[in-house]
Amino acid sequence: MDVLTFEVGAVLWRHPTRLWQLFSVVLGAGWASGADAVHVPVAAGDCVLWEPGEEHESGSDEGMVVVVVRQTPSRPLPDIA
Repeated sequence: MDVLTFEVGAVLWRHPTRLWQLFSVVLGAGWASGADAVHVPVAAGDCVLWEPGEEHESGSDEGMVVVVVRQTPSRPLPDIA
């Protein structure tokens, strides 16, 4: 796991993930995008799940803290119907 602190205006530019990656916002707000490159707003309590090989990007205009469960070979969340 990693803890990322996004300062005001920070962007983590597009890059692929090798395995499953869970991005969980714990403080503040920002945005995340997946393969479609559409910026989706995220805030404390929101999670994003990227699949192996998926290009993704994230950032924040106001600052946010994120916990990332990275590079796990197993899907970190169950399928939700």
